[in-house]
Order: sequence, then C-alpha cells, then structure tokens
Amino acid sequence: MTRINLYGFLDGDVLGRVLVADDGRAVRELADQLCAWVPSSVPVGGDTPVVTDEQGTVLDLGSTLAEAGLGPGDIFRVGGVPL
Repeated sequence: MTRINLYGFLDGDVLGRVLVADDGRAVRELADQLCAWVPSSVPVGGDTPVVTDEQGTVLDLGSTLAEAGLGPGDIFRVGGVPL
C-alpha cells in the first residue's frame, strides 16, 4: 500500500482538509473520517454519503482509493449528507 495525500471537502463546510491515507483504504472510510472532523456548527446526518472526485464522478463507497482512481494531491467531495 502507498500513502497518499488527498484534499477533502464536505458540502456545507467552508474548509477543505488534507488527509493522508493508504491507497488500499475504502472510499467509505475516507468519507466517514472527513465527516467526523466537521465542526459541531455544521450538522451532519444521513447514513449514505455521496463521494465524488474532481470531475464530479460518483465513487463506489466499497472500492479502495486506488480502485476509485484517487492519487496524490487529488480532491474529493462528500455530499448527500443533509445539512
């Protein structure tokens, strides 16, 4: 496994976050990690986030970061969590 840095943004939040993760990690785990860091002033709910890459392609939550095509320096967005 290779460690990669990614830039994550949550819909409704004003700050992006840098995450370092193994490329064998699941997309869902990455989304959950990003949601866990949201300030308490941003309400997060729902069970199924929608994760997209820089081009807006919806990523399979069960795939690994490598399978999803995410690499060093890529941006991802987590949406579908009601705010």
